[in-house]
Amino acid sequence: QLMPGGQVINSENIEDYPGFPKGISGAELAAKMQEQAMDNGVNIELSEVTSISPKDNEWLVQTTDGLKSSKTIIIAGGSSLRKLQVKGEEDLVGAGVSYCATCDGAFFIDQNVCVVGGGDSALEEALTLTNFAASVDIFCRDENLHGQKVLLDKANSSDKINIHTNVEVTEIHGNEIVDGASLRNLVSGETTRMDIDGVFIFVGLKPNSDYLSTALELDAGGHIKTDSRMRTSKVGILAAGDIRSESASQLISAAGDGATAAITAFEYVKSGNWTME
Repeated sequence: QLMPGGQVINSENIEDYPGFPKGISGAELAAKMQEQAMDNGVNIELSEVTSISPKDNEWLVQTTDGLKSSKTIIIAGGSSLRKLQVKGEEDLVGAGVSYCATCDGAFFIDQNVCVVGGGDSALEEALTLTNFAASVDIFCRDENLHGQKVLLDKANSSDKINIHTNVEVTEIHGNEIVDGASLRNLVSGETTRMDIDGVFIFVGLKPNSDYLSTALELDAGGHIKTDSRMRTSKVGILAAGDIRSESASQLISAAGDGATAAITAFEYVKSGNWTME
């Protein structure tokens, strides 16, 4: 993590966040949020939390840079992109396999690339890639793409984007760099090989909660269980955004979660009252 912002910094243009009618890049929005937070006294440290544990009436937070203590913790660790977990993926990361079109798209000028996935992220990244690549093929396992209408309309109207549904990528080919992918039609069962120069993977998100498996109550997907006030199963610990269960997985809802968590934490510190719903 080189800068605050999480997954949002990879978005080239966010069109559904209030106050920016013409959209704003994720990196720019994250920078504005960081500036505002720091102007109000927030100290930001780029370190990794490895564990949390109780001590007396406080919580100890172990990080890669040392130990912190606090009466309350708001966990807003977000999520990470899931891997496709097919042959060739790990070996070719950085050599044609990517998880960020904004970061790596410029390496594929006038080349043929594919995007694996069918949601908002896949559509956003495919649209970003049209600024560089000669063609962009989208491969989706489902019968239909399931992104926002505005993104679907843009993808369908692009001369560079070709959409393939009921198709899964079963292998990524290449010795030192990507040169193709094996595809399986989920209706006919037929397997084919397509020559391709780059594979961009966006097949969902995994909550960054591995270090919390014994500390908090998680759901089957690894998300932190909370009530409507963002309180977790442990007194003094709250969660907000994509890392919590039943999150809407939208930037605006994550911001709302954060505000709710902050208010709840303040009220707890002030009153000492903690009652889960």
